Amino acid sequence: MKTTTLITSVLLGLFVNAGFGADAPLSGNVGVSYETDSFFRGGAVASETLHSSVGLDASLGSLDAFADFSALHSLEGGSDLHDLSVGLSSSVLDGKLGLGVGLYHYEFLAGSSNLEGFIQANLDVVLSPTVRVYRDTDASLWTYEAGVSHDVEIPDIATLTLGASAGLTETSTTTDVEYYEVSAKFTREITENLDGVVLVAHNDADNRDGETLATFGFRVSF
Repeated sequence: MKTTTLITSVLLGLFVNAGFGADAPLSGNVGVSYETDSFFRGGAVASETLHSSVGLDASLGSLDAFADFSALHSLEGGSDLHDLSVGLSSSVLDGKLGLGVGLYHYEFLAGSSNLEGFIQANLDVVLSPTVRVYRDTDASLWTYEAGVSHDVEIPDIATLTLGASAGLTETSTTTDVEYYEVSAKFTREITENLDGVVLVAHNDADNRDGETLATFGFRVSF
């Protein structure tokens, strides 16, 4: 655990020094929300959680650098979960295809931590499809995730984002878990840089019954 945390901290430090210097345009967001249930790769993390997140982006010429951190704090039993991803991305084909590569570290505070490398791709077409593939650096296990989404503007009320995602994660060399989620998210602008967010989702996996969850929160952009 200490080794992967140290590696991730060093990588994040390099990312900040390289990407967030005085000449690198910086943008990002900070969010906080209450979640009735939280899941991670098909498994239940906790019931009733406080979710905080920070996202940062910097332009590095033809590349974009990104760093995303989130923390799930259990309010009613379960496990706390922290995760961090850092990487570089770029677009080709006149911006229609986005490609990225990076590192992902996640840690259950009461248990294990893992460091993974990942590659990602997204298309700027109808339903905005995305794909991400992870590989664990220690156990050589793979995780595959794909999703689609579509925004619907409700005039003078909110933006409705409809989403669906599916994934498969290897839990050992002989077993894996398939998981799915469909969601509807309402985002309403409160001020120029402050949004209110409400999400309802149904999360399911092949090793448990599906559950419906709700999220209520706020997001500040800068």
